This record gives sequence, structure tokens and C-alpha cells, in this order.
Amino acid sequence: MVSLRAVGNRRGTWARRCVPVAVVVASVSGFAGRALAAPFAFVANNGSGNISQYGAASGGLSALSPKLVSAGKSPFGMAASPDGKSVYATNTHGNKLWEFSVNRTTGTLTVTGKLEAGQGPRWVAVSPDSRSVYVTNTSADTVSQYSVDRTGALRVKASPVKAGSDPAGVAVSPDGKSVYVANEVDGTVSQYTADQTGTLSPAATTVKPGGFPCGVAVSPNGRSVYVTNPVDDTVVQYSADQTGALSAETPATVPAGSFPAGVAVSRDGKSVYVANEFDDTVSHYSVDQRGRMRPNATARVAAGRLPVGVAVSPDGKSVYVTNDGDNTVSQYSVDRAGALIARTPATVATGSFPVDVVVTR
Repeated sequence: MVSLRAVGNRRGTWARRCVPVAVVVASVSGFAGRALAAPFAFVANNGSGNISQYGAASGGLSALSPKLVSAGKSPFGMAASPDGKSVYATNTHGNKLWEFSVNRTTGTLTVTGKLEAGQGPRWVAVSPDSRSVYVTNTSADTVSQYSVDRTGALRVKASPVKAGSDPAGVAVSPDGKSVYVANEVDGTVSQYTADQTGTLSPAATTVKPGGFPCGVAVSPNGRSVYVTNPVDDTVVQYSADQTGALSAETPATVPAGSFPAGVAVSRDGKSVYVANEFDDTVSHYSVDQRGRMRPNATARVAAGRLPVGVAVSPDGKSVYVTNDGDNTVSQYSVDRAGALIARTPATVATGSFPVDVVVTR
């Protein structure tokens, strides 16, 4: 979900992301007001200030009506609550976190809240119980923390906690007791414990994957954590003990494509997918019982131009990848071994400069 490529100059500012050619686009009509089956998929379009909305029940993406919903200044990172009721999006240039409710009949989003974040908010994660939300603030070197009450309203939980230099990717363990943040500039991963209210406390130590770590993902059993390292073209893998503390796995790294950014783990924990921004591919790995990754027989498959964000469908049968360079999202089916197979069409149109993608349950 992340990139270090300087892209802000296209819009007159500089913002590093740890994130045209002819494209085949799905020809579909919008589903206006019709009852649809979940899941639904959403894409943050950083350049056009909106979110693309899709039905994804069949695995292939179909544009909803409306196709786009406004999302403020430069929407960037996205997360969906595990209960499927809410979607969150950061506004990198607006220093906001937007909250949307998901219409479970039509799949469309409605804005329900806009809260202040720190300076330069980028990535966002939600706790497994859907009651806590965390946002990395790249320019402030902090993590903002929010609570969600029983009505679904988003509120500031506590003061931001300190992170490393230029925090990017953020992930929460399946038990909600640990939070991990990749810090690009100082080459570390911050570790936090979350109390019963979801409030964060920094752990005593950080780990140092080196380079510019950006994307981070946790396995469904909470025992493995994966961090993309764009400078070294690798994925760093860690084991997590019962307290959530990280230690390097053996081997410590596995090879990826050029400039690996976003990373996602399948629901069964047996597959890991990584978007490689500079060679326009997606790496796919199988995972052994210890959580160690190994590249599949075909280590990489083609994506669109400048792939960044990755998401896996709730049933594990589909994977979606945002392509920032050609304003599309690639869509794949997943075979029994976890390998990716391009769907037809291979890509679907998005808004301008798509960065992140989420899929609801």
C-alpha cells in the first residue's frame, strides 16, 4: 500500500508515496439503487479527490452508481471495518480522516464524519472488533488513534503517539493487542501494545528491517508480520511472539520485484501478495506452517502501470491491485495454490492516480 516515489510535483506539491497506456476497461452499467450482494470494493483516487465504488460479488469488479463519491483533498490510504459497516480514507493534503457508512443494499458510500488527523496522514488500519482506528501521519511522525462508538460514530480516542521518521504502513494483529508501523526514513518498524480500549503504548524496542520499509501486513494467526522494503527489492519477514514482539525469521528476507510497495495476506494465511511499483508486476508467495514465504513457481504476474495497493477478497478467491500510472485496478482470480490469474477484463477504470483499495465483507 505504499511508495516512496515523489509524485506530488504533478500537482504542485511534494508528497512521497509508498505506493497512460491503452487499457482494457470493463463495459458495465451502474447499479443504481438495486440490491446487491457483498462484498464491495473501493479505490482511493489521490489525483481526482474521490473514491471509486464497485460491486465484487462475482469476483470481477462492476461499477456502482454513482461510480465515484467525493473524498476530500487527495484521498490516500483506506481501510474497511471488519463488520463491513464503515470505510475510512485519509486526506493527505487536507489532514483529515473521512468516515463513510456502507449501504449494505446498494454498496454505496455516505460520508458520516470528518475528523482532524496529524500532518500528512497516509495509511489507516482498523482493529478486529471495528472499535479502534489508527492513522499514520508522515509529516508529523505520529500515529493518530480514534474510537468508534456503538452508533458507529468516530471520535478521537487519545493523543497521537510517537512513531519513527516518516511513518507509512500500519497493521493491527488479529487479537487487536498489537499494532505495527513501518517508518520509511529511519528504516524501522515501531511496535505498540493496545489496551482494552484500543489505546496505544509504544513497545520498548523497534526492529530495523533497513532500507525504507513501507508496507506492512500481519498473518491471520498473528504469528507472522511482513514488511516491504523498496530500496532492497525484498520483503522482510518476522515472527511475532505471544506478546506481539517481533524477531527476524529465517531467512530474514525474500526477493520481490522492483520497488515493492503494498502487501496483503490471504484470509487463510497461505499466500502473500506484493505490488512491485517499478516493474509493473505483482509477486505472489506461498507460506509454510511457520509463516515463512517462498515465491510461487511463477514468481510474478503482470499488473498495470505503477501498481501500489493490494487487497484480497473475503473469500480469498480474488485479488485487486491499484495501478497509479494508468488509472486502473487490476483484478485476478486465485487458484487452489494461491497463484494469480488475470480476469477478463484484466483491468477496470478508476479515477485519477488510484492509490489504495479495500474490499468489505
